[in-house]
Amino acid sequence: MEMAEMKNSEIKTSLTRISEIKKSEKRMSEKRISGNKELSISEPVELFLDDNSDVKLKVSSPEITISTGKNVKLSVDYVGQDYLGKITIGVESELYWEEFSSIEKTANLNVNLVGENASAKINQRFILDDGIVNQYTSVNHLSSSTTSEVKVKGVLRGKAKGDVKNTVNIPKNSAGCKGHQKADILLLSNEAKCNALPILEVENEDVECSHGVSIGKVREEELYYLQSRGIPLEKAEEIIAEGFLKR
Repeated sequence: MEMAEMKNSEIKTSLTRISEIKKSEKRMSEKRISGNKELSISEPVELFLDDNSDVKLKVSSPEITISTGKNVKLSVDYVGQDYLGKITIGVESELYWEEFSSIEKTANLNVNLVGENASAKINQRFILDDGIVNQYTSVNHLSSSTTSEVKVKGVLRGKAKGDVKNTVNIPKNSAGCKGHQKADILLLSNEAKCNALPILEVENEDVECSHGVSIGKVREEELYYLQSRGIPLEKAEEIIAEGFLKR
């Protein structure tokens, strides 16, 4: 009797998960874009950008999938919280991704460079007083002569925690690629913590790659300089944090 009840419970759980997956798939709408466009995206969507398009997006959607044709310029300003982004960049196409947040979040961005001379420039910034920020980005160079640059800058205050992981993948058949990544994190309290992991997965020798991580605290002389001019400690830290994120 207990076994039958367990099986019935498992079946109900499976059916519930299937239903949730179907609802999620149903929510993801599809849209094709061509020409020069500026759009705001707040709902889950799958976008297809036609050849020679120039598209600027302001995105707050928790899930977005974008695929480009040839010779496309795509600029994304991400302003939401938790998200899953899947971006596929075609031949001679460019991705410019800008992101700033001041709230707890988990961000997953996956970029596939599938056409020759495709490129991606990704700038991610965050400042957090409490909670956890998880910033995960991966760029896959799936064609030769592709280029990527990932820059992450974060400021953690109070009891805030950070987990940053950037991955650049270049398979064996992708030659002449360039992949660079850098993460700089500033800690403004003794309780703030951050883990930062740069990963290079490179199987081709004809590439140019680099990675770096720096995690540090405010220099005492910087604080002293500002405080000696009558600026309170909290305001001094704010000025330093703003300057750090802009550099």
